[in-house]
Amino acid sequence: MRRWVAAPFEGTKEDGRLEEQRMSKKIVTLVAYYGKSKPILLQNLILALQKNIEQQIGSSKFEKYPLEQVHGTIIGLEGKPIDGVILNTNYLQASRIECQINLPDVLNWALTTNLLPLMIRIGGYDPSQAYPFASRNFHPYLRSFSIQGDIAVAMGWPVRKLSNGRTYYPMDIDDLRRSFNDYNVLHKYHKAETDIDNDFFFVLGNVRRDQLTRTDTMRLQRVMRDVLYRYKPVDIVIKPINLSLVVYTDPKLPPPPKSKVFPLSSFPIGPGGRPQIGKWKQWYK
Repeated sequence: MRRWVAAPFEGTKEDGRLEEQRMSKKIVTLVAYYGKSKPILLQNLILALQKNIEQQIGSSKFEKYPLEQVHGTIIGLEGKPIDGVILNTNYLQASRIECQINLPDVLNWALTTNLLPLMIRIGGYDPSQAYPFASRNFHPYLRSFSIQGDIAVAMGWPVRKLSNGRTYYPMDIDDLRRSFNDYNVLHKYHKAETDIDNDFFFVLGNVRRDQLTRTDTMRLQRVMRDVLYRYKPVDIVIKPINLSLVVYTDPKLPPPPKSKVFPLSSFPIGPGGRPQIGKWKQWYK
């Protein structure tokens, strides 16, 4: 499918304010491993990391997410309703190009793409070892755990095990996110053609930054990176069955009923093999 492109939007400052008012109050996103059906090794890792954070700064300064709430974002499906269609927000913001989303087509691609399954490795990144990739120009050890604003974030990256026993680090997540361009969806961190986002990140909870000094934060990051380095690497496989569509207003994506969660496997398959998802445009209002 080719991207539908209209003439670049030219607006005034007043138009800009009107656009903000008309932006969808609800946000739709495609995520992996939302809910309770997580591999046991991933569950144990999440719980261990949350426990270590509490040990470092105290439970009063860390609001850990329930296990079912922790997830990895694949791609945001942000959209703005205009004249009965949904335009991809990221294309509008990045290049002022109007690209119309058809959510059933997007989800059909997620269910049938040959880019899945893929494997993610979390933990075990040795600070003394050179890796053939970087994350935002940083060593994976440094990016494996960080405090970003008031959230505690852990990360992993795609990996493949070769027949000769060696490990290969492909661009599988970045390739998957970029493939959605053909369905009029632009990844938030692909604003330029050369931008790369191969990170599989997941939020463990919120920290009380107002109660932490800069030294406290730096120490916490250093300790948690070492925890992940010494943790036996956890390899998880992402398949279409592990994907869910989440509709939310709270960026923490709290569990239902505050968020609406739809495992892709729960959608009935209609004519042509495409998922039937009902009145999906209502999710963008």
